[in-house]
Amino acid sequence: MANELIIEGVIGGFWGDVSSADVRRQLKDMSGDVDIIINSIGGDVFDGLAMFNQIRRYDAGQKRVIVDGIAASAASMVAMAGDTVLMGTGAQLMVHRPWTMTVGNDEEHDAAAAALRTARGSILDTYSSRIDDRDQLEAWVDEETWFGAEEAVAAGFADGIEGAGMAAAIVPADLYRHTPAALVAGIRQAGEADALKQRIWQAVAAGHLAEIERRRA
Repeated sequence: MANELIIEGVIGGFWGDVSSADVRRQLKDMSGDVDIIINSIGGDVFDGLAMFNQIRRYDAGQKRVIVDGIAASAASMVAMAGDTVLMGTGAQLMVHRPWTMTVGNDEEHDAAAAALRTARGSILDTYSSRIDDRDQLEAWVDEETWFGAEEAVAAGFADGIEGAGMAAAIVPADLYRHTPAALVAGIRQAGEADALKQRIWQAVAAGHLAEIERRRA
């Protein structure tokens, strides 16, 4: 029986769900094949990159990624680390350009824009590990593109569809630009969307406060 590595919730140390440190700690104690189960709306791009590289380096067995509900944004990068990538029936995958918030003068905003352009290239590199057409990848990323299970397979992000229907993650309608209505419909109470957005913005604020404190030191 394969080991299981669960990546569920929002990615990144500030978010409080799952971080690259969690993944590193779990992989360290594993040997043999591993199933990486993903159901995440994304999160911190650098934590996502770290997870991708940590999983890719694992050489004690085969790595099978299964997207149970959603692999969006940074989580879609992590999914690319599998030797095999399977989509649950009805699961979704989303790719888009990185974004951030900056506080400071014009030079700091310019530096943030340059960092985002570099991050975009890093994100494309993870997808290029499975898909050769860089121009097509850039178009998908720049447009913020959502793929159903069959579409993800046809595009090359996944190898096949696994199992019966899975429950998709709920996504606030205004978190991304083109969130599918089917995912928004999963929110039964208005407070659910507000609570999730509050967690996200609290995490963003925490990251900026940490950066401000670092600069003051």
